[in-house]
Amino acid sequence: MTVTISKKFTKRLLCVLAVLVFLYGSATFFIGGYFVNYALVAKNGGQKRPKVQAQLSTVIRNKELLEKERDAWLEKNQAQVEPFQFTTADGLTLQGHKIRQKNPSNRWLIIVHGYQSNEKRSLLYAQGFYKYGYNIVTYSLRGHRPSEGKYITMGAKDASDLQILIKNIIAENQDAQIVLHGTSMGGATVLLAAATVPEQVKAVIADCAYSDLFTIFSKELKFRFNLPPFPVLYMAQQMAQLQAGFTISAVRPVDAVKKASVPIMFVHTAKDDFVPVDMSLEMYAAKKGEKDKFIIPGDFGHAEAIFSDSEEYFRRIQNFCLKYLNQN
Repeated sequence: MTVTISKKFTKRLLCVLAVLVFLYGSATFFIGGYFVNYALVAKNGGQKRPKVQAQLSTVIRNKELLEKERDAWLEKNQAQVEPFQFTTADGLTLQGHKIRQKNPSNRWLIIVHGYQSNEKRSLLYAQGFYKYGYNIVTYSLRGHRPSEGKYITMGAKDASDLQILIKNIIAENQDAQIVLHGTSMGGATVLLAAATVPEQVKAVIADCAYSDLFTIFSKELKFRFNLPPFPVLYMAQQMAQLQAGFTISAVRPVDAVKKASVPIMFVHTAKDDFVPVDMSLEMYAAKKGEKDKFIIPGDFGHAEAIFSDSEEYFRRIQNFCLKYLNQN
């Protein structure tokens, strides 16, 4: 009799466990899949972040001015603009442009745009650095049109893509001196790449980069949906692994910074409401060797450092880079 009850109990327990596994799997598929599509597919909701603070009139004015200057600069240097494309390790084609100096230069600046941003935004930075003699390289990251890829990978695969681009530039110009500049997700990308860059990369500029993606996603899940990270973000992480091929919790630029020997400058606005300035300060403290930080005071928001005072922005960054660039 005891054996019969035990078998029935075991059978019922297995049935209950099977149901629970099925329910969790179904919930993960639907809930996790929803948030992956929301956050990691361009223009699918993730770009619509509620405003926390009003945009400063200074930002609006300076942004309009820089956009006009960018358009005039591009028109003036149209003959120097060269479209290019390159292939990622997993077979995607990424599209970009090189804006070469009229006089040959070994200096190259690769500009990496942010989350759900675009190459056009990168060109706001390009015009300011072009005057310092850099050949400018801008491109659209995977998951951002016109480049291929369904999913945005928050730097996880973008860092490897960037390393391929760096190798391509070196193959073209053996004496290249390369500076990497990235904003927000682009900042995280250049930092993740910084752990293993070749000697031709002389400096890295990380503007408002996050140190830990899981922390940012947890914060945004609470801010946008008033939901805790458990179990929702863990479900999304499982689906991100299946669909986008990367692990959210593994995207930790702070760990790459600890390994990086290349000089790094951390730029951040003090009142950034998306990626807290503390993340840059954390990474600055973790960085060994040559480093600098540029914290912009005032009520400027996320990725608005360039709009605080663009001339000061470019000057401070260039002064940092000049310490590591040869005069050729």
